[in-house]
Amino acid sequence: MTRNGLARRLRPGLLLIGIAAIFSLIYLNVPIFKNAWSPSGRLLFWSLQGLIVAVGLVRLAIELLPDRSRLQLSSLRRSRVFVPKEGLVYLVIMIVLFIGSLLGHTNMLMLVFAMLAGPFVINGWATFAMLKRSQVSRAVPRRVMSGELFAVEVTLRNLRPWMSLWMMQVRDMISGAGELLEPTNLFTSVPPNGRQTGHYTLRLRHRGEYRFGPLRLSSRFPLGLIERGQIYPMPDRVLVYPRVGRLTRSAQQHLLGAAELSSERRARSGVFHDEFHHLREYRAGDNPRAIHWRTSARRGSLILREFEQNREQHLCLLLDLWQPTNAITADDRERTEWALSLAATICLEQRRLARDSRLSLYGDGRQTLIWEGRATAASLESLLDELAVIAPGPANHSADLWTRAWQNNAVSTRYVVISTRTTNCEQWQETQTGQMPPHVVSKLQWIFVDPAEMTSWVKFEEA
Repeated sequence: MTRNGLARRLRPGLLLIGIAAIFSLIYLNVPIFKNAWSPSGRLLFWSLQGLIVAVGLVRLAIELLPDRSRLQLSSLRRSRVFVPKEGLVYLVIMIVLFIGSLLGHTNMLMLVFAMLAGPFVINGWATFAMLKRSQVSRAVPRRVMSGELFAVEVTLRNLRPWMSLWMMQVRDMISGAGELLEPTNLFTSVPPNGRQTGHYTLRLRHRGEYRFGPLRLSSRFPLGLIERGQIYPMPDRVLVYPRVGRLTRSAQQHLLGAAELSSERRARSGVFHDEFHHLREYRAGDNPRAIHWRTSARRGSLILREFEQNREQHLCLLLDLWQPTNAITADDRERTEWALSLAATICLEQRRLARDSRLSLYGDGRQTLIWEGRATAASLESLLDELAVIAPGPANHSADLWTRAWQNNAVSTRYVVISTRTTNCEQWQETQTGQMPPHVVSKLQWIFVDPAEMTSWVKFEEA
């Protein structure tokens, strides 16, 4: 929260305390007040002063709380009443007229006070009546990508059969990744037994879990002198995935080129080891063994079966999310996000190139992550869920984790190491490879993340 934002939040509480202080100084420095008022009048005056000061101090205490604590405290109050700046000025004028009528024994001032009190009460009743039978709902996506623009749908329902809703404001609260957001929707009019839907858009830049709620419905209609609100807890959460792009041509050559150079003997289930893609007409130079004779006889011309190359080589990602325990810099955080983006991009590329292959990921940071499955869309969703919340750290369990990795994977598996280390990289690399069998070491591909060079690895689509 900026200094200007904090001052704006503290202003109502300070204004209440200032009003009480001004009236107290007037009472203490003008003898006519002490002489004109009876003991019961003085008791009423000081009670009112104490009440104003107490309300101001409570408002200051709430606004000085941390954002998350203030959010939790506000969700405990299902209904709230707030007097805006205009209403406070109006209330001060009413108090001055009331005190003046008591001191001067003037019925005209009391009549003016009563005329001013009427709109104030009507404003409070109108907002209370509109909020009494209103409902708010929210629809959010469960998962989004970092930097992706998405919409949240907010619906306001009017359950009253005869009264419309006017100038209703719905404010949502979103917390996560060290930030607090408060998007707002304004509904100008909702007819009786009707509903209106509004939207607000978000672009969450940080990976992690964001929590939505509570929703706050409020209105100042018709005069703006008093604001009443209703709070709906309605918790929701959204997982923000690491940003995913496409591997550049040089990255594909680096990662897949080594796999193409490695030769192994594999059992083949048939003549063709690739996947059937589509049928097309036969052209000179095509392999005659690919002719689909049944379709050719039906169409009266030679029809060829065309296949799509399918590399079934299994992949194991070894993710080393090392981060210093103290003096963490912005470069350290950026390096971690690049490592996770690269890991997620490689996993999606593996699904595109080899859908039936085995994919596994072993991560080490603040905690360990072990994920094993197939390179399918349904399986990768659970992997991206894990990558969204994994945190960097000292990464002290790499040796045991990597031993489990090469023991649980097949001989044909290729290994890609993605590390965020910046110091003693060669020594750490020798320590890790010294405990692995030769057939695993020969298939290791090392990537030490450098934010300045990562644009040559991953290319993002501009929004």
